[in-house]
Amino acid sequence: MSGTDPYRHRIRLPAGAEPTVAVGDEVQPGDPVASSTRPGTSVSVPLARPLHRGRDEVVDLLVVAPGGRVRVDQPIARTPDRDVRSPVDGIMLAYDPSKGDAIVLGLEPSDPILSDVRGIVMEVNRGAVTIAVPAVMLAGVAGSGAAVHGPLTIAVTNAEAPLEPAMIDADAAGRIMVGGSWASAEVITRARAVGVAGIIVGGLHARELAEFTGLQHRRSLLGTAA
Repeated sequence: MSGTDPYRHRIRLPAGAEPTVAVGDEVQPGDPVASSTRPGTSVSVPLARPLHRGRDEVVDLLVVAPGGRVRVDQPIARTPDRDVRSPVDGIMLAYDPSKGDAIVLGLEPSDPILSDVRGIVMEVNRGAVTIAVPAVMLAGVAGSGAAVHGPLTIAVTNAEAPLEPAMIDADAAGRIMVGGSWASAEVITRARAVGVAGIIVGGLHARELAEFTGLQHRRSLLGTAA
């Protein structure tokens, strides 16, 4: 990464995601940079009875504020000689003084959040992971879809020629296909079916884009979208 300053690529993290990398770590495409969770079921955790305290007294014994994250077996409330621990990983939603119980929302693990670039982690916070990438950024007029990675394949050497459907075969799976002047809806549909990671072309005809969008909408209604 010597010479010019590297491009800084920012991977946004959804609410509740926990970064799993640190500043200075080297990452490759497909490496996990954070773990996310999805809401599970809420659990009522008795506090007043096991602490041998009145329901109103428990408010002053809480060691996790409502909205705070808790780990399994982490104390929720305690006295000098007793404590009550969370039975799950989750979020402390509230304390119910009418019952003397804490309400904890369980969190279940979901798919990890993966890096789509190669580089060095420059910044980590709960909102994003920023990676310095040894790359040159190319400006485009428009784009669609999530960030992807894959080897570049120059499919069209003439800038005025279109990307043809016949150029998309099984070997194109996982690759970013670089075309020429434009690509048709047929090309995009075929690329999705084959598993092409991405397509770079000069443009799309409005009619072709409308046809592809309509096809995807019909497939989504039928539950068959790629």
